[in-house]
Amino acid sequence: MVQLPSGKRIEHLRRSQGLPRRVLAERVGRSEEWLRQIERGKRELDSISVLTRLAEILPFDNISQVVGPVSEAAPQRGSGSWATEIIFPPSDQPGENPMTDNALHTAWDAWQFSPNRYTNTRKALSGLLGSAGSGTAENMAESYRLMSSVLRHEGAGDLALLTAEMACEQARTTRQPLLVAAARGSLAEALGSAGRSREARTVARSTVDLLNDVDEKDAVRLSVVGTAHLTAALAAAAEGDHNGAEALADQASAVADLIGEERNDLRTSFGPLDVSAHAVRIDVRLGRYRRALRTADRTDIHRMFSRERRARHFIAVAAAYSFERDAPGGVFALCRAEEACPEELRFHPHVPAILERLMELECATVRPELLRIARRSRADT
Repeated sequence: MVQLPSGKRIEHLRRSQGLPRRVLAERVGRSEEWLRQIERGKRELDSISVLTRLAEILPFDNISQVVGPVSEAAPQRGSGSWATEIIFPPSDQPGENPMTDNALHTAWDAWQFSPNRYTNTRKALSGLLGSAGSGTAENMAESYRLMSSVLRHEGAGDLALLTAEMACEQARTTRQPLLVAAARGSLAEALGSAGRSREARTVARSTVDLLNDVDEKDAVRLSVVGTAHLTAALAAAAEGDHNGAEALADQASAVADLIGEERNDLRTSFGPLDVSAHAVRIDVRLGRYRRALRTADRTDIHRMFSRERRARHFIAVAAAYSFERDAPGGVFALCRAEEACPEELRFHPHVPAILERLMELECATVRPELLRIARRSRADT
């Protein structure tokens, strides 16, 4: 459970159950206005009987999840604390500035192409969903998809799942199959990152079924379908299903061959190079580190236009080198990841474990640079 202020925790749990504020208020014997003030931090939740009733309705294991202390520490890797005020705005009223297509494109561009993509995308999302907070269902769906991607890459699994579900909810109202499928794909990715591989695989495969009525040769459909196959392949690899992962990766490769180029339809960044980069990640998950490194050597990742994809690829390569006990290779890959996106080492949830494995190797040749990388990443050494 993400550490939120007490009222925010209640709102998070209520929304995760799909309960309108009015319904929950009635169930605990209070007014909707009372619950609104609790969730906004305007009044204290000081009734044991109400707490007990909430425990019967909302999915928390013990009351401390709602009334426990709030950490005053600075935001940490994986906390997602920056997003809570955006997801749970302090006012029920939308901002004065409606969300624009241009602002949304700028936010996605920051995430995919900016060297400082975490900082810039956070600021952009704050403008999109914080001060603006209103827009078409299509734009809201894409904004929540973007937020879920950022949170997932930071390791904030609970909030990544929540925002992916919010993207799905908004997308469904548009009745656009491709947009719904893209949002479902984001949900599958969030489930996979949260360790719920079986569910991720199921959702990813069902995403393909949503597009049965869309032209099979449509490039956008192919991009969404190919991305779904890759997400399912990663989930299968996480379960240790070698055959399933390879079969799904082969399906993605066949789709990429039909496209024949790198595309960015609905911000999927899908194409033959993306399939090769995913093959590295799949092999790392399956423990086939040497095979992952051989695939990486054959992948001309510099032709991939997205900084996000390049940085993620080199993090996977660094992981493979660390498991192979190759400190120089690991340091080289981390430097390449930092070159693609200087902030990646600070935020990516896998970096601390990679650094720890490399530090244990006690390689004098690269230790000074490894220490510098560790300091820049703010990881413990």
